[in-house]
Amino acid sequence: MDVVTAPAATAVDVSVIVCTRNRSDALARLLERLEQLVVPAGVRWELIIVDNESTDGTAALLASLPRRLPMRVVNEHTPGLSRARNTGLAAATGDLLLFTDDDCLPDPQWLAAIRDEFARAPSLSVLGGRVELFDERDQPTTTRTSRERDEITSAFKVDSIIGCNMAFRRSALAAAGPFDVALGGGTGAGAGEDVDFVYRALRAGLRIEYSPDALVYHNHGRRTDAQARALKRAYTVARGALFCKYLMQRDRGILPRIEQDVRWHARALMQDLRAPRFPSRVVRHYYDLAVGAAYWVRHRLTDRRPPGDRGE
Repeated sequence: MDVVTAPAATAVDVSVIVCTRNRSDALARLLERLEQLVVPAGVRWELIIVDNESTDGTAALLASLPRRLPMRVVNEHTPGLSRARNTGLAAATGDLLLFTDDDCLPDPQWLAAIRDEFARAPSLSVLGGRVELFDERDQPTTTRTSRERDEITSAFKVDSIIGCNMAFRRSALAAAGPFDVALGGGTGAGAGEDVDFVYRALRAGLRIEYSPDALVYHNHGRRTDAQARALKRAYTVARGALFCKYLMQRDRGILPRIEQDVRWHARALMQDLRAPRFPSRVVRHYYDLAVGAAYWVRHRLTDRRPPGDRGE
């Protein structure tokens, strides 16, 4: 980890953390949007940009920006979203830690809405927010569009929160541990580091909520059915890795979520057999789950880190 701008001299109230890799154009749009954030009076905040070994124009962009944002830039040389997230956390000084992605555009009230949620509920530890499409031409994926407030109290709901719109208190990090570097973009799992963190926070007994008032727009650019299917498969692989992770830990809390998956796809299998047609959806789903599980077994057999460093 290299800090390439001077660190903040004093702690702040809110740290916004953005991890980026080879998306300089999207990052430029995000930074323009962050300049429009409404920051409540008296709230001190900082922006931490983690450059995860970009090879495009990201470094030049960040070096050329006028200093209109309270921004610091940190380099994480090992590719991997979880590693980048953890590097951002290590650099951040805020008590509230907010994440969005480089292909997202937060609503101007985003920071203020999250800060208000934590101020309203001192026992709140982890918060997820609404994610809407920025461009209606994009596939309706990687969104969370519910307008209903919800409390996350079981494994069935942990994927209600996604990493492009997630916030937590620093105390939650101490309780749940860092992001698991074996999960997320840049690993064989491909995703899942956000769901894994939320599940560990749930296991730690932390209060977790979803608020539709904390809003970001996802400008992901996937417009074809093939792109949507590829993303769905990647998430299924990640789910297989997550299921395997917690089964190997003999964690019984994940069993209802696995049972739910089996029941849903058993119904899909019966529908295909009655049609009759080859159950390609179900076969593909369990193949991708198996790919994720096999990745996790290989990883776990070779991982010599202590449990605390593995996100357990």
